[in-house]
Amino acid sequence: IFYKLGQYNKSLTYLNDAYEMESSEWEILLLLGANFAELGHYDEALQFLEKSYHYHQNLETLSMIGYVQALAGRNDRANQVIKQIESESESKGGEHDSLNLALIHLAMGKKDQAYDLLEEAYDRRAMLIGISFDPRWRSLRSEDKFKELIQTVNGTSEPL
Repeated sequence: IFYKLGQYNKSLTYLNDAYEMESSEWEILLLLGANFAELGHYDEALQFLEKSYHYHQNLETLSMIGYVQALAGRNDRANQVIKQIESESESKGGEHDSLNLALIHLAMGKKDQAYDLLEEAYDRRAMLIGISFDPRWRSLRSEDKFKELIQTVNGTSEPL
C-alpha cells in the first residue's frame, strides 16, 4: 500500500522486516526492487529483482528488470528484456504482454510506442485499471491521451 501511495521509505521499512523473515520469497524481493527503483537506487533495485527472478521466473519480475534497466539509462539491456519477453511469449504460443512492454518503452522515453502498446493491451482486454494509481505511470497522468485512456478503461467514455 505504501508503494502505491509513493511512501517508498516507509514501504521499505516493512519490506525489510519481511525480507529478514523470508529472504527467498520472490514477491518480497520484487517489491523491494520496485521501491528502490522509485527512489532512484537502480543498482540495488536490480539486485533484488534479479534475485526475485531467480526464485520465480515470471513476466512481472522480468518486465520490472527491463523497466529499471531503462530508468538507469541502460536501453540496450532493456531492449534485451523486451526481446526476451517477446520470445518467451511466442514460444508459449501466446501474445506478448503489451502492458509490461509499454512500461519498458515508457521508461526508455518512447511515449508513442508506450501508448500504442497500452491501446493494444486495452484491445486485448488486459487489466489496465491499476495504471491510474501505479507510480510507474505518473509521468503520463497529466497528458490528455492518458486521461482519455483511463476514462475508457473506467467506462466513462467511448472506446479508443
